Amino acid sequence: LCYLAVLAAPFFLAYASYGFWKKEGTYYEQPIINYQHKIAMIVQCSSGALVFSSIPEYNLMAGFSNVRIPQVQSFLDDPNLDGRPDYFNLTITVPLQGTEEVY
Repeated sequence: LCYLAVLAAPFFLAYASYGFWKKEGTYYEQPIINYQHKIAMIVQCSSGALVFSSIPEYNLMAGFSNVRIPQVQSFLDDPNLDGRPDYFNLTITVPLQGTEEVY
């Protein structure tokens, strides 16, 4: 009888806990995001493409007439205060000439 209990107990526990292997699961993870202050952008406007990059070589390849230096503002937002940013806000303001329109 004791021998039967020793053999049956693990099988009963496995059946009561929905099996030996988990068949399905849901996991939520939150990545750590960082802004490295590197940017490359292309803006299509009526006078052609305006470009800017934090990499000087890219700006040289684009030509000086197409490069516009934007105002860039960024901040990380953590509304639930868990120490990991939930949102990354990036605001880019590109100076345009009076006749230019952005498409």
